[in-house]
Amino acid sequence: MTLAPLSGLAILAHTRGVAAAYAARMLATLGASVTLVEGPEGTPLRREPPFLPGTQTSALFAYLAAGADSWTCDLASTDGHSALGARLSEADILIDDTPLIERDALGLD
Repeated sequence: MTLAPLSGLAILAHTRGVAAAYAARMLATLGASVTLVEGPEGTPLRREPPFLPGTQTSALFAYLAAGADSWTCDLASTDGHSALGARLSEADILIDDTPLIERDALGLD
């Protein structure tokens, strides 16, 4: 069995936009273990039309999240910060496209 080129690489992806989510998807396609970090309300991409027929599942999100796990974390809370810190200590790469002003408001520097 041949290993994928990025097998063994752990990536946390806190993405809101298409470009960062697409980068995470490509890394997952190459064998990286990608975990999407989502707030309690989910990533905004989950609410983007078009939706899969007969569902409320965003076709765009389904495509971009293929091959990734999802983890819910309230980054506005102290417990969320601690949990994220623990996950980051185990990750090799963080993909984050949160605007700087929002990142500062959450205390994520």
